Amino acid sequence: MNRAGKFLQDGSKTLGKFLRDSSKTLCRALGLNVIFSFFVFLRHKMVGKGYTEPTKVAIRRSRTTALLRALIHIVPVGVALWEIVLNWNTYFVGYAVYNQAYYQFGAKVHEIAIEASLSAVIFSYVRYELMLGDGIPFGALFSGLQISQASYLWSMEFWGTISSRTISSKSKLRLLAVVTASIFLAAVTGPSSAILLVPRLDYWPAGSTNILGNVTSDDLWPSRTNASDVPKQCSNGNISDIYEFTCPSHGWEAVQDYIYKTVNSLDPQFLAVVGAVSGPSWVEVTGHGSQRRLTFGAEYTTEDNYKGGPSLVSATTQQSLIADVLTETGDLWVWAVSNVSTSGHGNILQRQDTVHAIDNAYYQPYTISVCATDAISGPHDDSAVAFPVPPGVASSMLNQADNNDSILDIPSFVYSNITKEQILSTPGSLEEIRLKWVELPQDPFNGSAIGASAPLSNETPQAENVADSSVCLFDLPLFPEKQIIVTEAWANYLNPFIPAVNTTVIDALLSTNLPVRELTFNQQIITAEWALAGLLANGLASIGATGTLQGSIKTVMNTDGSSEWDGDYWFSGKGDMFIVDPEESKDWVKLRVDSTVNGYAYNIHGASPKVAITFLLAYCIIALSHVLYAGITGISSTCWDSIGEVTALAMNSTPTTLLKNTCAGIMGLNIFMLPVRVLAIRDSEGDGEHLELVLGDVGEKAKNARGTPIKPDRVYGTLPKMAKVEKSE
Repeated sequence: MNRAGKFLQDGSKTLGKFLRDSSKTLCRALGLNVIFSFFVFLRHKMVGKGYTEPTKVAIRRSRTTALLRALIHIVPVGVALWEIVLNWNTYFVGYAVYNQAYYQFGAKVHEIAIEASLSAVIFSYVRYELMLGDGIPFGALFSGLQISQASYLWSMEFWGTISSRTISSKSKLRLLAVVTASIFLAAVTGPSSAILLVPRLDYWPAGSTNILGNVTSDDLWPSRTNASDVPKQCSNGNISDIYEFTCPSHGWEAVQDYIYKTVNSLDPQFLAVVGAVSGPSWVEVTGHGSQRRLTFGAEYTTEDNYKGGPSLVSATTQQSLIADVLTETGDLWVWAVSNVSTSGHGNILQRQDTVHAIDNAYYQPYTISVCATDAISGPHDDSAVAFPVPPGVASSMLNQADNNDSILDIPSFVYSNITKEQILSTPGSLEEIRLKWVELPQDPFNGSAIGASAPLSNETPQAENVADSSVCLFDLPLFPEKQIIVTEAWANYLNPFIPAVNTTVIDALLSTNLPVRELTFNQQIITAEWALAGLLANGLASIGATGTLQGSIKTVMNTDGSSEWDGDYWFSGKGDMFIVDPEESKDWVKLRVDSTVNGYAYNIHGASPKVAITFLLAYCIIALSHVLYAGITGISSTCWDSIGEVTALAMNSTPTTLLKNTCAGIMGLNIFMLPVRVLAIRDSEGDGEHLELVLGDVGEKAKNARGTPIKPDRVYGTLPKMAKVEKSE
């Protein structure tokens, strides 16, 4: 054979030996040694030879071997990090998750892999101390096999380890830290993995973006209403004009609907049986491109001056422009999730049914209406008009109406600039309910009030047929307020003539259910409060309604030259979905829209996933530290990681009197406190070494040549030669 052929043959043998040793090491490290043993068994069967247990290297100093043995950490650490990243970045799975048992099964498999990984960490430390260190207490010998049993922490073995004084305090603290941390993490990482691996049902963030409407903050929330901004046809025009969405009266039918549903919430024959019935708390108002809620509240105050007095009706609704741009944003979302090019956000098509909400603060009309009935003494009554006021007004600015020939018995403001004669002469038929707005001075009313007087028709109130509405105590709003002065000229647009019903808005509202002559005074008051509070809140919401959503949606170019909407910004919240001119839009109203979706997702909301991530990160740090240690030192071993191997080592060791009377059990703590070490012992022929488990003062035994420390990369396994026993005849 030439030199080249011999070189190839030697190289082939070396490569074969390397692959065989590597596969053996890997199978052993992963707990799959049975696979390698099975192939060895087949090989010996094929050649017709029996199998003899070979000698072995107890501890190796090889970075390659050490890193191969550290591969036991790769799968559990990789899965743990994947779970952490998945939950940290939020991944929406869908509205339904099928076969959740598979997730639980996967979490259990991961838990077993983590326990094997932590067990390898303990065994690595225990083996090092047994072979190269100062030894360990006897109670810690099987600590690696107790990884899944928290009861080991209060066992005699553990407390014997703690109480042992035969090893240095530093070594004992290291051992206790490794064992305690590993057992604790083995107990908590399984549930932690299940928490992070099983998707949770909740409302999850689906995306966010800024949107802009082409109005300024002062245009949308002025400090004073401006009648010049209202189209003239909103006061009295044809049907198409009167229903223009920019008119303050637009949507008055919602107030009528609320009054009707509240008064007629139950048929009178059933109402007599069940008693009071609560009315609805809100109705829908249709705007230019959206629907919004007009919410009412009938409240009572506890202030002494009111003597448990009249109900206060509050009304509030979202600004028409804000509802429109938010609705349009939701419509664009549906298109976006069907056309986006981005990936990595879960099942995007299942995000179409999403809730969009404005995250930043914004103002919303909020009105309070307080009404009371008063008497007019003839057509020439020149006494001043007293207006009832809501709580919170400075009492020093008020007059008691008792001194003004009025029947009002609550705090009120006497306004001398208008007389009852002027109220009575409000334009309109005496058979209809008329409305006169009075622009009051603002000082007594915290800078935000307008008076309204509605002369009733000349009929006598009689019947009582209003269902009870929800009642609560009144408090001033806790949210930020911006006062607005409502001018008389602007307020007049709230009560136009409606050609379709041949009357004004206020007459239509107060005559919604019964003629005025069939209503009691209290019913007239509460109905007027509903009408005025609802009309004013809805009218203020129409301010700025001509604005629209601005900007063009960001796109991404495909390789074929076509473009698609770029949803990555929207889904991840990295930036704005819409592109606008920064100079043109610098004063526009900007709103932050957060989108949420109900379904199953991975997320870190709540304490549970955060705690789970903490535990898994702690495990990853320990496991990766072991990998780093193996890569730096190159020291590794796979000996004695099973009960069978430790039993074989003990049976091959010289008996000691220190374990006297322990064959039937151990009752004393002192036995588990004994130091133990694995030493190399020369056989009687002097031709080899085998290993023994040595208890007691291992230092003294080493000095007396009873045993010597184990050396890396050295083969051990021989026994003293025994004389053959002759077979008897």
